[in-house]
Amino acid sequence: MTGVEAHPPATALRALVTGATGCIGQAVVAHLLSAGHDVAIVTRRPFLAEQLFGSTVTIHEWHPYSEPVPTAAIADREAVLHLMGAPLAGAPSSEREALAVSSRVTTTRRIGEALGDRRFRLVVASLSLAPTGAAEQPTEASAHGAPATEIERAILTWEQAAHELAERGASVAIVRLGLVAGLGGPIAELTRLARLGIVPNLRGAVIPAIALSDAAEMLAGLLLHREIEGVVHGFAPEAVEGAALEASLARLSPVPFRPVLPLSMLRRRLGLATALLSSNRQVLPKALTEAGANFSAPDPTESVNEAIRQLAGRGGFGSLHRAPTTTAYDANTETA
Repeated sequence: MTGVEAHPPATALRALVTGATGCIGQAVVAHLLSAGHDVAIVTRRPFLAEQLFGSTVTIHEWHPYSEPVPTAAIADREAVLHLMGAPLAGAPSSEREALAVSSRVTTTRRIGEALGDRRFRLVVASLSLAPTGAAEQPTEASAHGAPATEIERAILTWEQAAHELAERGASVAIVRLGLVAGLGGPIAELTRLARLGIVPNLRGAVIPAIALSDAAEMLAGLLLHREIEGVVHGFAPEAVEGAALEASLARLSPVPFRPVLPLSMLRRRLGLATALLSSNRQVLPKALTEAGANFSAPDPTESVNEAIRQLAGRGGFGSLHRAPTTTAYDANTETA
């Protein structure tokens, strides 16, 4: 993606990244480093971070539930990319789902406490919401209305912690990410379920999604573009058709005549990520488009397809079955 990107400025940006050891975090850190920026990270797993990044970043250990952000981690930072939080997908209990929300609220507020009255740049990752209201193709400016579901209330709760920092003078962008086509997150859980013969009914869904490389470049670029504030739709201009995603997952099933289950029945396994699969209208990334963003994958269907293929061929997923018929997911078969 070009346009909203992280070109090396005259002076390198001093960025702090939380959640850097995750799939998206690793991609963003790599992008920032390739653009010549100075990257520090905070993590609960410094040994893993050292294995991943070596000496290319400054690593600070942080346990957010028991301590404030280390002073050394935040002292000279100009911008913070906040990705840290408990997993959104694969939560087998209401307690873990509550943790997915509380972990993000707690860490966001800790960051705000550490930065105090400094006018810093904060980019926070959130989740795309299913559109409500009258707009045929909603944008960030469209009225969303009151939260209609428990999932929406959860997402808006953790976004509120970032809005509070904006009210105190921070420059805040809240990025509602779509389905990220990488080797982790919701796509990994969907692939895992499909290999067990469990496939959700996604017919009629219009799923916001984004290639991992585009997501990394967008998030890195937003650290620099302070003029882009408020809610930002973090996905490609084209959506993924739910029927095509369902067909692609179904071909992984070991059960020839497997049942297609209502999405609501998989809520416990997909957790808050269910929100990404619930939209029945296309939502537009107006803020990114108006900022001049050009996506390497404006239609992310093949990126999602390739992610599924990669996941199906590694670890315990086995091999991807040959498709019996042609669908939007058949071409060149990869992921978050």
